Amino acid sequence: MKDGRKILLKYSIAIAIVLAAAAFLMWRHDFFGAETLARRFHVLSDAFTIPGVLMTMSGVLVWVSSFGIFDMLGYAGGRVGAMFIPVYKKYDHQTFYDYKESRKGKRISGYSFMFIVGLASLALGVLFLVLYYVYKA
Repeated sequence: MKDGRKILLKYSIAIAIVLAAAAFLMWRHDFFGAETLARRFHVLSDAFTIPGVLMTMSGVLVWVSSFGIFDMLGYAGGRVGAMFIPVYKKYDHQTFYDYKESRKGKRISGYSFMFIVGLASLALGVLFLVLYYVYKA
């Protein structure tokens, strides 16, 4: 039951982020002041496509980083932190090879909700785009 709550929380937060971004974009493009139904569908299409793309691409970024592609950036950040923050001194003499070996087997998992919510938002955006072209004519 605890896993079900965790999954529900992930999806709820992702959906809330997409809906908040869509509400902001609808407000920004004056959804309620639109004169025609086609213009409203145009605003709705933009409002759901943009957060959908961002959520999906965030999921892609997490997926790519799970393969260790950005390990060099993490190592460089640790080295910079070791120069300025005393807590990071334990990483001061660590080589990149040691850092890479310590990261082996630590794959990131549980980010598929970002793909699902992002693609659902994109599907809504495409639906509203089709409706825009239907009512534009």
